[in-house]
Amino acid sequence: MQIEGSTRADGRENSIWDDFCQNYPDRIHARATPEPGCDHYRRWQEDLDWIKLLGHNAYRFSLSWPRGARGLDFYDRLVDGLCARGVAPMVTLYHWDLPSRLGSWENPSAAEAFADFVSLAAERLGDRVSHWMTLNEPAWSIMNGYVTGLHPPAIQDLSRAFAAGHQLMRAHHLGLARLRAAGVRGKLGIALNLSPVRCAGTGAKDRRAARWADDYLNRWFLEAVVYGRYPRRAARLVGVNECFENPQPIDFLGVNYYYPKWVAHSKQATRFHLNTSGQEQEKCQFSLQGRMQFVDSPERTEKTEWDWEIDPQGLEDLLLDMHRSYPGLPLMVTENGIGLREDGCSARDPQRIAFVEAHLRAVRRALDGGAPVRGYLMWSLMDNFSWLNGYQKRYGLLAVHPETLERTAKDSAWWFKSVFQPNPRPEISEP
Repeated sequence: MQIEGSTRADGRENSIWDDFCQNYPDRIHARATPEPGCDHYRRWQEDLDWIKLLGHNAYRFSLSWPRGARGLDFYDRLVDGLCARGVAPMVTLYHWDLPSRLGSWENPSAAEAFADFVSLAAERLGDRVSHWMTLNEPAWSIMNGYVTGLHPPAIQDLSRAFAAGHQLMRAHHLGLARLRAAGVRGKLGIALNLSPVRCAGTGAKDRRAARWADDYLNRWFLEAVVYGRYPRRAARLVGVNECFENPQPIDFLGVNYYYPKWVAHSKQATRFHLNTSGQEQEKCQFSLQGRMQFVDSPERTEKTEWDWEIDPQGLEDLLLDMHRSYPGLPLMVTENGIGLREDGCSARDPQRIAFVEAHLRAVRRALDGGAPVRGYLMWSLMDNFSWLNGYQKRYGLLAVHPETLERTAKDSAWWFKSVFQPNPRPEISEP
């Protein structure tokens, strides 16, 4: 949804994000929508040429569930194009674009409908895809959809958050079962947004707040995935006793990491706010009265323009923690990158190079410490529609011109290639 555009092409139906953009346009920077995105739906061959030119050996992309069976014709061509260029296709089956007709993830039939879509995808693509991820960042979509209310369906209700989250995790296990039943050749996993939780205070209430945050933002989803059940203590505290009918193991765990979370007890009123301007004075806020709040690091640290702490050590700590907690489980860094306020024309991005280099060194240290990290996928190939931030928060190795949508390689694109290949900048014209 973030790159494809063509939101009305080939019978695509509305998603909850299409509805959100229409119903709450003022919540999104510059009233942006996923149309035209990067026009990847039409420019996909050019984009695959860029992937090959930049030396990538894998490409992670999402299937648009609202495109349905007809949309799989597009992904069939995309996967063939990747394979022809020697690039491993890595598929995410759900990246937040629930079809509007299903209402929300509180609807139990949404999980069954997702499983049916997975079966269609497996039948069409299962012989060529190298890695399958059922869901992208379920904790983030539940937290912002049902706790902060900043994303669709724009609800603030903890009990409904747990109900919707359970249906999402049911969808994960049902989807894995369908992939296995179809005999797909690729590795099976999920991409979870994970952050080290650090206690910012010294009191008992602060420590309880940090434990609460780790239990429900990290372990709740991790243990549902790895063990097929929720953490017993955490489930008991919130009165959740649901289980999964046929829990499925994973072949690898995708780790999306951007920043750590510093947590303290909260006496403040419940309040949520995301920085959508990229202005330093606009602070992110997350406070659940009587439970917890996210706070700044006690030490002075560098931050992005969107008030996200830059902490490569957090990635090393996270990977080693996953290795200790779930020994033997292969890990993949499936997202890591930095959003910057860029104009879509400039190729200079030294801050991105510094960010990625520091995080790659953190991965190296985690590997040296025994963590079984199998790969690193930077977010993202190109600038795109970045949800509430519209098109102003740019993550790409490729700049996308805001009017012409022309792609231009940033300095980071050639630097990233040089990390893995000699002579990164070819003596040929760019696509």
